[in-house]
Amino acid sequence: MIFFIKKKVFVEYHPIVSYYENGKKSVKEYYNYKRDILNKYGYSKYPLIIIENLKKVDSAIEKIKSLLT
Repeated sequence: MIFFIKKKVFVEYHPIVSYYENGKKSVKEYYNYKRDILNKYGYSKYPLIIIENLKKVDSAIEKIKSLLT
């Protein structure tokens, strides 16, 4: 699931391993894939944060907060 928060930052959350080619791609490869899609549709200047597990939620929230201020 992807969200476009306050039209400033894209945030996506889901376990990448189960969604991206059955775990055959790395998180970085998945990020680049999603980044390319956003760039293609004119969103190259907007940050993208991908949260692939719950252990990284707190740090992601802090980053999102900083991007929104």
